[in-house]
Amino acid sequence: MSIEIQILKNFQAEFEKYKTKAKDSLILEWFRSKGIKKPVHTFNTFKYNVEFIGEKDKAKYSGFGILIYPTEIPYSKCYIGEFKKGRRNGKGFRLMNSTIFDGEYKMDRKHGRARMWEINDYKQRLVFEGSYLEGQMHGECFVRDADHEFQGHVYKGLYHGACEIKYPNGDRYSGAMFKGEMSGKCTIEYANGDRYDGQLFENRRTGEGNYTWSTRNVRQNFSSNLSTTNTSDQDRSTRKKDFGHFLLSAKQRLAN
Repeated sequence: MSIEIQILKNFQAEFEKYKTKAKDSLILEWFRSKGIKKPVHTFNTFKYNVEFIGEKDKAKYSGFGILIYPTEIPYSKCYIGEFKKGRRNGKGFRLMNSTIFDGEYKMDRKHGRARMWEINDYKQRLVFEGSYLEGQMHGECFVRDADHEFQGHVYKGLYHGACEIKYPNGDRYSGAMFKGEMSGKCTIEYANGDRYDGQLFENRRTGEGNYTWSTRNVRQNFSSNLSTTNTSDQDRSTRKKDFGHFLLSAKQRLAN
């Protein structure tokens, strides 16, 4: 575990050690490793009452430093890493509401390879691994939240391309996304053993597809565009609800 992550996991306690110049202060150790023996600590370097610790009190500062943002929950939002002309640039670590970002910045925007962890009771859980392009997820990415676990391609912040999505209830989607919507050939495997193989367009079935009910061991072919398809009440109920929890937002957001 890097020293930056150690600092951010328990930032309030580490900041108190820094202020008292404690011998075991990880913040002081970090600055010494960057060749900064006596960092300055000010509220005037940047706007909006942001605390800054660095080598110089300079608005266009370039070098290593720490930002502490004013928040309702003290010390829940901060940055430790490199700066260029007063902006986060280069290798950086960000704490934001119990989530730690480890990656690259380009003039205040996430840019390049990155990982993110959710910190609860000092335990780390990976919630993102992939890359960013000018502040947006872009490229092959892994994303995990309370609603789903995604592995696949992202284009400028939108799920776009081949992917696999797992849901907490055990359901699984394998197929493709187009601009944040499920579209194209896919397979959906339900936790109860049911399965759908066919085409989707904007999260809805279209054209020919096959739905297999595990309880009846029957394979049925249908077209979702045909309202006259004969089905039992049980079949209509299943078809009506089977895509309800697969609808994904077109904008997948992770804080900058």
